[in-house]
Amino acid sequence: MWGVRMKVKKDRRAQHSRNLIKQTYIALVQERGSTVISITEIVARCNINRSTFYMHFQTKEHLQNQIVLDFIEDICGILVQHAEPSPNFFFQQHVQQAIFNYVEQHYVAFHTFLTFSDSFMKRLSTEIYNQFIALVQDKLPAPQIAATYYASVITGMIYHWSVETYYHYSAQFIAQETTKLFECNMLCQQLNR
Repeated sequence: MWGVRMKVKKDRRAQHSRNLIKQTYIALVQERGSTVISITEIVARCNINRSTFYMHFQTKEHLQNQIVLDFIEDICGILVQHAEPSPNFFFQQHVQQAIFNYVEQHYVAFHTFLTFSDSFMKRLSTEIYNQFIALVQDKLPAPQIAATYYASVITGMIYHWSVETYYHYSAQFIAQETTKLFECNMLCQQLNR
């Protein structure tokens, strides 16, 4: 029993350190306007040893990649969580609302990575595309076209909302406008027949 308690405590402490490193890196990128940040700066700001950093991440690039992967996995998880047997579920407002609520909860990180990382938007779009294909590939005659459209609209709206307007609108408004775009599209009209 004692060993289990100590492991849980160590796991929580390790998770706390890992999250602190990620949050610190995002804050430094935002402050600097650049992803050129040293591990020395990260550990100094976190008030941890360099060895603690290396327990969690092999390099700064590994850290950045893990942060990006976490956000992408969470967005794809939202799609899976709302998945229904029909392809038109992707285009329903509650799905858009869940995605944009998530982005709003992590608005600093999304703005930071969309602004200062050339690959973030492309990777996000690719994974949304892959998730769409995985969930509907047997239900549409040309799922690649629908997946390309969906991924492009979602990532385009996230980019516009985050970078171009810096969250001028609410997540609910962006979700409504995105749903309107989907509803007026011929593809969605075909899916709803």
